[in-house]
Amino acid sequence: MTRYSQFILALLHVFLCWHLTVWILQLSVPAHWFGYWLLFCTTSVWWHAPFVRLFMNIRKPFSEEKAVLMPLFNELCLRSGDTRKYRILIAEKPGIGAFAFGTNIIAINKPCLKELRPDQLAAILAHEIGHHQTWDPAAGFCISTCSKLPFIIMRVFHRNKVRVMLTGLMTLLTGMLVYYVPATSENAAPLLLACRLWLSLVSIVYWNLLFLFLYRIDGRYTEYRQDACAQRLGYGAALVTVLKGFITKEFSDVRPWSVIYFGTHPITHSRIARLEELEESSGAGSSLYAHSASKGTQVSFVDTEITGKVF
Repeated sequence: MTRYSQFILALLHVFLCWHLTVWILQLSVPAHWFGYWLLFCTTSVWWHAPFVRLFMNIRKPFSEEKAVLMPLFNELCLRSGDTRKYRILIAEKPGIGAFAFGTNIIAINKPCLKELRPDQLAAILAHEIGHHQTWDPAAGFCISTCSKLPFIIMRVFHRNKVRVMLTGLMTLLTGMLVYYVPATSENAAPLLLACRLWLSLVSIVYWNLLFLFLYRIDGRYTEYRQDACAQRLGYGAALVTVLKGFITKEFSDVRPWSVIYFGTHPITHSRIARLEELEESSGAGSSLYAHSASKGTQVSFVDTEITGKVF
């Protein structure tokens, strides 16, 4: 898959949701309306972010936290040659982790600053920079905006098995009505419109479920790619030690079916194995890394925006 596969899948989702709705409802809409819809979804990483930010437990770093993060991040940006202006925030949440969101935001969990070595911190940050470089957070926003209505419907109808069965039964009856009721009947027009609306909503919901399954599959390969990004920047060995710390402190879910259907990340053991293979094949660790860029990157500590990909 291409390194921008997450964003390409997001565009595909926007395209299919629109045309599925137009086709089922038999709407006659100008072609340029789809352009407005596409623009609405793809720009959500800018306009939707400030609203979601209000509900996020992240803050600006203190001066002592800046003193730790600034040298690491500037060195990291020198190695990657990335010249965008990043914003680094602290997430007030337990555990080791970080996430990329918005267009240039990286938030790192507060315990990371106390429990990790500098090279391990840099490894996590390198992974998150990889997400920004391939537009993964923007893809997440695009899909979230496009899927708002399906998510609401899913919460209403998929609470338990009975509701799932009722949803399927209602959809079957609706399809039969649309098929058998004569379209020429004036009295049937409102009924047919309601039936088509229901079929449209249910179709989008189930397409959304299928799409998210496919999106998570690609998302797990995306995590491998961002691990490889950290390794290319010279932090592969450090990232391995961080991941091994996960599996020594707590149990890891290694059930293949669970990860296939619900996992946003690969099995941690698989990530470690791949990183170790990359380290062996490259024969170079972080200490042997040669700088590939001469320009630095400005880093500011200003809070903003919205969640995307998680370490």
